[in-house]
Amino acid sequence: MRPPLLGRAILWLCLPESERESIPGDLEEEFAQREGDARRWYLRQAVLSAAPALAMRWRRGEVQERIALALVVFVLPFALVLAGGRFVLSHIPLKADELPASFYIPVSLGITAICLLAGWIAQKRLGGKP
Repeated sequence: MRPPLLGRAILWLCLPESERESIPGDLEEEFAQREGDARRWYLRQAVLSAAPALAMRWRRGEVQERIALALVVFVLPFALVLAGGRFVLSHIPLKADELPASFYIPVSLGITAICLLAGWIAQKRLGGKP
């Protein structure tokens, strides 16, 4: 039986690269020895490890760039969609009202996903590290 995917994903995202094999490896060894509630135990350990792991990465300066990049990658498309929507609506005579936020958020998330996918593809083709 394998540990829960969600728990492994939390650990992979939160742990520094130097710890991504040792800490999950230790948890997987303990997981293999447990009976009954092993999946719940593993997930709990992963969640409890997230904050200290992120704090460790923050102190090492590994997280700040990615947080800033994530904010730019989401906020910039959202602002562009908002501005574009307002521009279009300003040219429509007798408009009833502005578009609701429920329109802007999915469109912004879609643009963000496209930007992230394009960046990932470019990174793979150029052979760079994440």
